[in-house]
Amino acid sequence: MESITGQEVDELDFTDDRLAILLKYLSDREYWIGIEEELGKNTIAAYKLSKETVRCDATTVSKYHKTAEGGLFQFGNSKADPSRPQLKIMMGSLDPLGMPLATDVVSGNRSDDGLYAPIISRMSNILNKAEILYVGDCKLGSFGNRLHIKSPEIQGHYLCPLPQAGEVAKNMAQWIEKGILLDADDKLIKFTVVDDKGIEETKAKGYEIVSGDTLTGLHLENPKRQRVLRLVNASCEPSRKST
Repeated sequence: MESITGQEVDELDFTDDRLAILLKYLSDREYWIGIEEELGKNTIAAYKLSKETVRCDATTVSKYHKTAEGGLFQFGNSKADPSRPQLKIMMGSLDPLGMPLATDVVSGNRSDDGLYAPIISRMSNILNKAEILYVGDCKLGSFGNRLHIKSPEIQGHYLCPLPQAGEVAKNMAQWIEKGILLDADDKLIKFTVVDDKGIEETKAKGYEIVSGDTLTGLHLENPKRQRVLRLVNASCEPSRKST
């Protein structure tokens, strides 16, 4: 840094308050996205990290804070304390390491649904690879997000819990009953992994449902294949993966 700046740099320049000043300049969105992309690409290349699966999730941070129009801290849907304003953080990370690839900090009144597509696009640029599996909660499963993941820009797959609404809530009991019957006849598809000792282990069992999404009343060209899954030796809700 001394060679680049021509200034003397010592350990006092790395205290929290000095670093906060530096981050203030780097937080300019135009600069930050470029830094984020180059940092992600170089780290993955240097450590030869796997680029098969990423996870997307949003969280909130609440505090006693004054709100202002256009500010980050706003009142919004909160599981913690709806009486306090909050900001929202959306992060995409590389699985299984958990290394952050892309992060957005937005106002606390923003909906989660609209935060996935920008993060997924930035991670796709960093990974520069098709057929990546994007894992998230049920809000990732909105029609717009799934359409974005399957678009020519991303060409990926998604895995998320089934949202308990609409046709899903209506049909869930029937799907579970069908799975129990298929399991009794040993007709479920087994999803297995091989550990570092070469031992194959079944992680989940399930079956597929083929259906179609509609857009303004028109069927999409490719049907949607849903997998109703149950984790082995764990209690969980069925989940959905596109193929």
